[in-house]
Amino acid sequence: MIRVIGSAAAVVGALVAVFFALLASAYLCDENCSSRSWEISAQLWIAIAGLLITAGMTYFVTQERNAEAKGALVIAVVVFAIWAVVLDAATHGWGHGPVPF
Repeated sequence: MIRVIGSAAAVVGALVAVFFALLASAYLCDENCSSRSWEISAQLWIAIAGLLITAGMTYFVTQERNAEAKGALVIAVVVFAIWAVVLDAATHGWGHGPVPF
């Protein structure tokens, strides 16, 4: 039961990440949003992919498919780490933010 609650909390966290990705894609664009950088567009899709993977993890947990749930967890962590780097690049540019690349 606690694993289901924990994985549901992870889905809520992924929903928050998608919300922030939507905010970033709405507000981090040039004047009149005539052209968006690829980072702004990509970070939204990466966050959505992380949400879908996290939802899949929750499904695997409810079905007691532990190996698949652990695999989905690892993939979700990697996807959200990539999202964080791309969101940082969309916000600060490559090499200008707290991430040194």
